[in-house]
Amino acid sequence: MHKNPNRTMSREDFQFPAIRKAADHVQETMELLHSEGLIYSHWCGQLDDKHRPSTVANKGPNYEPLTWAYDDESIPWFTLWEYSWLLHCSKIMRKKKPRKILSLGGSSSSLEATLARLGHSVTVIEQRPYTVENARKNAAALSWDMDVIQGDIADIGTLVGDAKFDMVFSTSVLFLAGAIAQEAVARHLWMKMDPSGDGLACTTFDFLNPNPARCVSDPISHFKWDHFSPWPPAKEGFHDNGERHHFYYPDPEKGYYTAGALLQKLIP
Repeated sequence: MHKNPNRTMSREDFQFPAIRKAADHVQETMELLHSEGLIYSHWCGQLDDKHRPSTVANKGPNYEPLTWAYDDESIPWFTLWEYSWLLHCSKIMRKKKPRKILSLGGSSSSLEATLARLGHSVTVIEQRPYTVENARKNAAALSWDMDVIQGDIADIGTLVGDAKFDMVFSTSVLFLAGAIAQEAVARHLWMKMDPSGDGLACTTFDFLNPNPARCVSDPISHFKWDHFSPWPPAKEGFHDNGERHHFYYPDPEKGYYTAGALLQKLIP
């Protein structure tokens, strides 16, 4: 496993006990929700079955599910990698003291649910009213410390008021949120961080998606935020392992792209 956390994904990462442990945490959350008659959003953030055909198409004709995956139909291994990679690299599973976490999107995601299930205080900014309602229902049913704010990430400067956070998570949302939202995060996020906290922001995104509106080609420049720097400092910056797993189904001739992760830390 490549030591740089700021890199593209690999299916082989699940062979490492720490990544598998993180994946197991997510799957335990999925099972818990289902056992209570509750639901979580699938890989593209929806709650219904309307987008399932696109999930299948995006997997590609040669997709191989993980034999131990709990819900591969809703959460393909590449989405499970995003959740597991951030859980592992952020070291959030090792934190004995609850952290105050800000999530940018993904209110009904099984990642945010896992963070809450682990005992952390989670605040989510989410624009979709139906996933907001569902997340609030889940949190209430399981007595999680989760505050779900319906609103646009572009309004981050005012939506959370004077609240301060230790860590930030956002899986495959920010790069789709539009230029205004991304600019707001770049300029205002640091003011929402507790200077005495962990100061870590963890994001995932499409890497080299053929769709220009969804393409991140240089993550460190794309997510260049005031008072943040890639963490840990690495001479190589972002590592592209050369693997490509997402099938570009609208135009098969363009083949495959992949996903990646970037961790940034608040500069003291």
